[in-house]
Amino acid sequence: MVRHDPYRFADLLRDSLLLVEGRDDARFFDAFLRRLSISHVQIAVVDGKDNFAPFLKNVLTIAPSYYRLRRLALVRDADNNPSGAFRSLRSALVNAGLPAPFDPFSSWVNAQQSVSIAILPDGESSGSLEDLCLQAIRDRPAGEAALECVDQYIHCRNPNGISQSRHSKARLHSYLAVADDPGLRLGEAADAGVWDWDSQALQPLADFLRQL
Repeated sequence: MVRHDPYRFADLLRDSLLLVEGRDDARFFDAFLRRLSISHVQIAVVDGKDNFAPFLKNVLTIAPSYYRLRRLALVRDADNNPSGAFRSLRSALVNAGLPAPFDPFSSWVNAQQSVSIAILPDGESSGSLEDLCLQAIRDRPAGEAALECVDQYIHCRNPNGISQSRHSKARLHSYLAVADDPGLRLGEAADAGVWDWDSQALQPLADFLRQL
């Protein structure tokens, strides 16, 4: 039996749409939206940062119910180039004939649609959703000490160091490995209530989602 994929886009079911890179991101944002009591937003996965442009032009804008779209938000990791990540999404919007904001975490509004872009972790720094979650951990009581223990473990396992691109994921997965339900992925941890949604680190993202 084929399992239903709630994040696989087929058509617009609601007038607000949140586009994310992958399913782990989708589960995180699904949990965050529930925490914020926002129930009118549809989440769709584009399957990778390079697929926003083709999704917007060849999938979303030709969907049968595209006419109902009123609010659109795109979220991706900054990786090592936050300004480049933003320009990439802005270009994808322009090429698809959609409104394009001039800054991360702001909106461009025309008579029909409001469009926003979030580059994680904060629109200015290199990094990813994992880095944002690590900051939320750091904001918790004893969170800094917990991450110091994580770093010691990573150093013991990899005394020569690991690449910057893997470091945040390694830190986060090491932290989750000893959670109440070990082995959770980032999105699963969101479903399990691991993240402190009231963390100061997450409030700019909460405000971004409230725009939807």
